[in-house]
Amino acid sequence: MLNKKEKDISNVDFEPNNCINLIEQFIAALKNDMPAQILEINKLNQAKNNSGNEKLKLNRKLCNARKDKIIICEKNELDRFDKLKKAITDKKESITKKEEKNKTSKKRKVVDMLESLLEFFFDNKYSFDENNFCLKYKDISLLTKTDSVLSEGEKGIIAFCYYLSMTYSLVKNEEDLKNIFFIIDDPISSMDFNHVYKIAQIIRNINDYFDKRGYDRFIILTHNLEFMNILIRNKIINQRYILVNHQIKRWDRNLALPYESHLKNIVQVANREIEPSYTIPNSIRHVLETICRFESPNKNIKEFIESKPELKESQYIYSLMQDLSHGGFRFEPPLESETLVKSCCVVRDYINKYYKD
Repeated sequence: MLNKKEKDISNVDFEPNNCINLIEQFIAALKNDMPAQILEINKLNQAKNNSGNEKLKLNRKLCNARKDKIIICEKNELDRFDKLKKAITDKKESITKKEEKNKTSKKRKVVDMLESLLEFFFDNKYSFDENNFCLKYKDISLLTKTDSVLSEGEKGIIAFCYYLSMTYSLVKNEEDLKNIFFIIDDPISSMDFNHVYKIAQIIRNINDYFDKRGYDRFIILTHNLEFMNILIRNKIINQRYILVNHQIKRWDRNLALPYESHLKNIVQVANREIEPSYTIPNSIRHVLETICRFESPNKNIKEFIESKPELKESQYIYSLMQDLSHGGFRFEPPLESETLVKSCCVVRDYINKYYKD
């Protein structure tokens, strides 16, 4: 309308109502379309403000596209990878089954060796209850009564048997048996002397239990001279060392039997060559117990002394050696030396009578 008026100032052909209607229709259409436009604008502004997330989405799309392309191009390699992955899984399952089987085999070997050693030491007195995995006294499983049933020496024997048997639980294969190195610390503590010889026999034949054939290696620690003598005389050990003043030295000289040393002290006291010391009762006990084991292995030391008139006549010799060879606390003054001399004379005379040669 304005353009027409500009061209012809005299033009008055106007229809304002039509224009108003058109404007109103435009405004109405604009109002209807405005929310959608605002929503789109808000989306654009939100995308602009969160460009980092948009980049992440775009990167994911790019990665997925790249992955799809790799899958298409490398299908054969991916199939090969899946096969290898399955093979690894199958191998792991196979190894697990073999390990379980090996565990069973190890346990069987531990039980077999423990049963064999217990039979060697105790015959049928003690055995192994495999079901409860505990020691058995005759037909009774010792689940909670071991302290009241076992002596200290028996506990040491069983500990030694268990120590050797459990070796099988530590090795992974047969080759490991060649690398075994035993550390055996005074295995005869508080032990009956008959069992001492059995301990020595086990150590001598230790290879037989593990089928190592010439690979036996061990260190034995002991402060017991008799046990040391047994190991030396039976050639169970070939190197000997002694700890003196905090130093370990090679010991090449032969040991004298403790019996010989004790007997020598007794004879010297009886002959009044030396004064009796506080160790003499222990020497008397050791010599008489040694003779008892030789003459009457089924008797204890008291029964042995009572069966020998020469020893029985000495009314105090048994009580003397029993009381003064165990390191008890004394309230009274030391025993008179003459009593010790007389006791030594009794032992000397007995040996001269029956073992003069």
